[in-house]
Amino acid sequence: MENNNSQKDKGTYVLPEVLPISLCGAVLAIVLEENDKAKLIFEQIKENCKLPGCQEAFIKFEKDLPKGQKIIRDIVKSAGYNIKKPPSREINQLKIGKDFIFGTKQLIENYTRKFTPWVKSNNQSNNDFQEVVASIAEFIAVGFNREREQAKSKYKVTALSSKALPLAVIMKAYLEVKPMNMKRYEQAPMYLHGKKIYSMRAVTSGKIPRRVQRALNKDFIGAGFKLKHDDKLDREAGWWYQCRVVYSGPEEFCRELALRGEVLDPANVSKEIKEFDEAMGYPREKTGKHKI
Repeated sequence: MENNNSQKDKGTYVLPEVLPISLCGAVLAIVLEENDKAKLIFEQIKENCKLPGCQEAFIKFEKDLPKGQKIIRDIVKSAGYNIKKPPSREINQLKIGKDFIFGTKQLIENYTRKFTPWVKSNNQSNNDFQEVVASIAEFIAVGFNREREQAKSKYKVTALSSKALPLAVIMKAYLEVKPMNMKRYEQAPMYLHGKKIYSMRAVTSGKIPRRVQRALNKDFIGAGFKLKHDDKLDREAGWWYQCRVVYSGPEEFCRELALRGEVLDPANVSKEIKEFDEAMGYPREKTGKHKI
């Protein structure tokens, strides 16, 4: 959920529980831009998602979860707001705004909590879904590991080293295969302020008044969301890719940057990409005083 009050503080509010997915997603975008072989495999993942068994699995997954619209309606109702009428002056507007945010939190947690057993169950009994799982494993091996590690089949990042990475991959593939799901998600009511309901698209694009954004930010923080600045997230994702896929680590990466006139401290780079290592399941090696 974006905070767009200014270019300086543009950022995204993320639940700590799903932050690893956001980190993996940031690196995933870089992999798809930089690695042609991985991109071809990702296209195959999308094709496999169209197989009858996979479509059936996705439909069942959606049915097993409460719909975003239903969650919002239940929350609005419990807050004393009639969705068909403007809220009365007696209603506590601040409470309704917070309830909308907690509804979003509930929806995210439901999806992430049920995803792993869903994958495990389908991978055991669904041949078409097994094709998706196999292609995701190949994609991660090719896109998130150095070439010399691939040549030796000794991968440091795999589909088993991280719970978040396969989820980020399959979510992106699924939404690209079924773009209507994203459209419905974007049109869902997200936040109520005063007498106006703002859609998910309006909130995430930052196309809301500043006073509404300030109230929204406060409610996000109250619901346990953490602010991740977009430019910092993108920069660190790029550092992770350079250190863990292109070069041998932070020291070689920083030496290459120094040749171009940019000076970075390898220890600081290692510290900044630690969250990404944890999200991806990359094994950090201890050298001297630092883990790199």
